[in-house]
Amino acid sequence: MLAFNKLWNNKFYYKVVSCGLFLLIYRRILGPVYDNENENWRILTNKEIYAMVKKPTIIETIWLNRLRWFGHVQRMEENRIPKKVLYMNLGTTRF
Repeated sequence: MLAFNKLWNNKFYYKVVSCGLFLLIYRRILGPVYDNENENWRILTNKEIYAMVKKPTIIETIWLNRLRWFGHVQRMEENRIPKKVLYMNLGTTRF
């Protein structure tokens, strides 16, 4: 398990190997679990795996990256194109 945590934190592997593959690997390592409530074996859900390995979900990762990008644009000078585009008013509405 420790080896896969190191693999997850390595930026090269994080870009090359998708989160789905990491979930598959973790699911294989952790295996099925016995559910005492229903008295049967079951496969771990993605949320349970993320909680066990203490990694953010893909939704949380996207949200954090967008928030980081917004902070980056906020610190830009007023005449930079990304800052102009962020605050641009298109004057149209969506249907």
